Amino acid sequence: MTPSRGSRKLPAMAKISPISGFPEWLPQQRIVEEEIINKILTIYKSHGFTAIETRAVEPMSVLASKGEINKEIYKIERALADSSDKEKKEDGLALHFDLTIPFARYVAQNFNELDFPFKRYQLQKVWRGERPQEGRFREFYQFDIDTVAIDELPLCHDAEMIEVINEIYSSLKILKYKILVNNRKVLLGLYEFLGLSEAQRADAIIEVDKINKIGAAGVRKALITLGISDDTASEVIKFAEIKLAPSSLGELTAMKAMTNESFKAGVAELESTVALLSENTKQNVEIDLSLARGLDYYTGIIIETVLPDYPSFGSITSGGRYENLTSRFGNKKIPGVGISVGLTRLMSLIFSANLIPTDRRSPTQVLVTLAAEDKVKKAFEVASELRSLSLNVEVFHKAAKFGKQLEYADKKGISWVLFISDDGSLEAKNLKTKEQLKVTAAELASLVKR
Repeated sequence: MTPSRGSRKLPAMAKISPISGFPEWLPQQRIVEEEIINKILTIYKSHGFTAIETRAVEPMSVLASKGEINKEIYKIERALADSSDKEKKEDGLALHFDLTIPFARYVAQNFNELDFPFKRYQLQKVWRGERPQEGRFREFYQFDIDTVAIDELPLCHDAEMIEVINEIYSSLKILKYKILVNNRKVLLGLYEFLGLSEAQRADAIIEVDKINKIGAAGVRKALITLGISDDTASEVIKFAEIKLAPSSLGELTAMKAMTNESFKAGVAELESTVALLSENTKQNVEIDLSLARGLDYYTGIIIETVLPDYPSFGSITSGGRYENLTSRFGNKKIPGVGISVGLTRLMSLIFSANLIPTDRRSPTQVLVTLAAEDKVKKAFEVASELRSLSLNVEVFHKAAKFGKQLEYADKKGISWVLFISDDGSLEAKNLKTKEQLKVTAAELASLVKR
């Protein structure tokens, strides 16, 4: 017997729960995030950076790095159905873990179509298979800029990256920040001077990069495990603990390691870059010789931005210089320098620490009230006129008591409410100041934009 339609059992409801490391913001949080994005975007564009977007997946051979990142790559197990992608099937595909390597591939692939020096900005999600914790996610937005050139890229572009970071965080006006700067040549030169082999130098970079996480004792233990003597490990730690103001960079020139050409070149690059910075930016810069950046593609200046009031939070913007990143994709030398704003990371701190109010649940600036259903057409005409004056305007969804409409506006954080009289005249109320006055559309636009 076939059961009646009414007797059929509905499937059990799926349990809804968040997935660790994959954040989702509420509407009021997204409004704040979009405002931050627009501020950063304005700064990027003011420096001449142009937008690109790259695909979300890359062959594993493209993403593979000598730095400690392989274990974090999200591989895509499902093979491509298209037989023309045989090579990619054999290689394997994965979600990109940053935007720099895909950008290098993009530059090499589109080399003849780009104008050099090429300055790009890019806002996209990336994925990392790491353990989620405060400020660290498996899926998150990065907001990058890079400048690349053919054969040679002057150090003024490195300085520009530091200036851009300073502009971003000074414009936000919510956080104390410090821009940490170092140079990979300084570190590698010191390690060579101390007698480390080439392999030990590369491994030491990775271990020293962990000093703020595992402490000096943890790094010392790791260095000794690499076959580095206790005395040499002590010298590496001692050097990593040096922090200098930009004006004190000359102290490095007195070190015995200046006999090493790499060390000497790195110090010279630091001095030249710092000399190009504005005095305002220099006040927020610190030369931190523990800064290493674990990824192996960095070759010169390296940068991280930290928050003194949140010392355990780590870096929110980082980057550096790379000379040979595109070499794996072609024989042209295309040096570059770039930075990445960890947007989702930054937003998570802003929300958890309540650094910016999230009381606006809508971008709407003006709510046009609806007195009766036969007033809908007029309400939409007025709303259209206000939108032409660059306002964000919403018409209440149905005729209702004004008290209910005001309550709706207040709940969504809409500051202005507009009433339309029978004769077509307009009266606006500011819900924050409680001021109410007769206005024209142009007058209301002026008031809202103040």
